[in-house]
Amino acid sequence: MSLKLKIGYGLIMILLIFFTCLITAQTVENNTKYAEASVKRTGEAVSENDKQKESQEDAKISAKKSEYAILVDSIRVLQNAVNKMLQQSHIGSKIEFSGFVDLNYFNNPDGDNEVDYGQFVFELSAEIYEGLAFEAELGLDEGSFAPGAGYLNYSFSNSGIFLGQFDVPFGKYWEQIPSPDRNISTYPVAIEKTTNCLNTFGANFYTSSDFTNVNAFVLNGLHGGYILGGRGGIVFNDHLEIGSSFAADFDSDKQNRSKLFGADVSSAFGIFELRSEIIWSKGIIDGELAENDQSNWGYFVENKFDIMELLNIPTAIILRYGEWNSDFKVEGEPDKIKHFDATLNYELSDQVTLKLEFHKYMYNDNEDKNIYGTQLVLSF
Repeated sequence: MSLKLKIGYGLIMILLIFFTCLITAQTVENNTKYAEASVKRTGEAVSENDKQKESQEDAKISAKKSEYAILVDSIRVLQNAVNKMLQQSHIGSKIEFSGFVDLNYFNNPDGDNEVDYGQFVFELSAEIYEGLAFEAELGLDEGSFAPGAGYLNYSFSNSGIFLGQFDVPFGKYWEQIPSPDRNISTYPVAIEKTTNCLNTFGANFYTSSDFTNVNAFVLNGLHGGYILGGRGGIVFNDHLEIGSSFAADFDSDKQNRSKLFGADVSSAFGIFELRSEIIWSKGIIDGELAENDQSNWGYFVENKFDIMELLNIPTAIILRYGEWNSDFKVEGEPDKIKHFDATLNYELSDQVTLKLEFHKYMYNDNEDKNIYGTQLVLSF
């Protein structure tokens, strides 16, 4: 079989896996609905006719479960076929598939408690040739898949450049956007209310040394123009890094319409890890254009204590405190938010992490909201 034919079959298999996953997601949703209906009926008195209906419904549920099992087996067979075929070709041997999904259960003070997913992402990386790679992400968002990233990464020595769509590398927290890389399931309010994990198209140049980490980017702008920015960090003995960031958004007339400033510090000493950032924004709120030139700012401090180093138990305790303030008041919306987060992370395996969490939010110093729950993160 020729190399081109092998690659063609590989792409067909990938598409089959993709559509099979879509069907599986719909099947799981249907299973949930049937299961909820079955549980509801068990608490009610039923007549003989109702019992017959229950038997029919139970048969439907069993059929759906069987269908789900068949789909799961199909995915495994297709994955094995794709991996086997790709291993037989030179280019295919450089392609890697991975991904992750996180399942959440949190109490909702404003409504019903519920189980849902936070992120469901498929990742693909391919080495085109030495120093040049392609990386892509496809994420499930509100019931449909959408691209979360897709860029070329050309690296040389300790430097390189991204070209395409990616998470904007402002500050340091952008490195923790994927749920397996996050210590806590939620984002700091200072991040949510300012950059809100911006993701767009552009180019990012990066370089590093034993003492520095530097990047500079040009991106699609929020005003129809472009964004210029970057970050510079100084590294001290691999244990401490201090950095500062800047970004300016220009409209189509090259007028500076909004800007971001940031400073960050991260350190690691033994069982102790510290991450902290402060961000000031003008004209940008929630990662989008503000209604006027309002400014807002926030910060957070996150501490991690790795118990593994002490007790040889794969567990960590994470504590975080943060604040956000805005000089623009909107009726019915808080202009000041404080939050405290506490999490116990337990690694069930290298691919599975369980997080037990508590979150406390304080709005305008007079309204509190307490949220507790759990998150299960699975990487594959």
